[in-house]
Amino acid sequence: MTGKNKIIYIDMDGVLADFQAGVDSLTEGQLSKYKKPTLIPEFFINLPTVKGAKEAVETLANKYDLFVLSTAPWNNPQAWSEKRIWLDKHFPEFKRRLILSHRKDLLRGDFLIDDREVNGVSGFQGEHIHFGQPPFRGWEQVLNYLLNK
Repeated sequence: MTGKNKIIYIDMDGVLADFQAGVDSLTEGQLSKYKKPTLIPEFFINLPTVKGAKEAVETLANKYDLFVLSTAPWNNPQAWSEKRIWLDKHFPEFKRRLILSHRKDLLRGDFLIDDREVNGVSGFQGEHIHFGQPPFRGWEQVLNYLLNK
């Protein structure tokens, strides 16, 4: 994943890691105790991958320089480590390619694949690919778009 000209940043939650599946697997007891899923210990470490994410990363790595750009909850420092452990388990090719920031607009790159428009996404200088929204409903549509760039 080095030596390519164009840079793609890929968000974790909702793009690589299936955040909603993790929320759906929580018990009412967990939610009432912690109030927010992002504060539950080991929530991030146990998320499944988003359908098609692994194959998409493998394909895109042949054409682009890839990095993971994610935000972790400030009130749960353990989540920062959990995200790294999750990435090592599911996407070991991203070793030393994880960036955690609450200001995604500070990074320079060509594309940002993110499912939300917060934490500086709207100010990102490259192109925001709004994952999960038309025309980028899933990884198949993202791949088709980026492979034809």
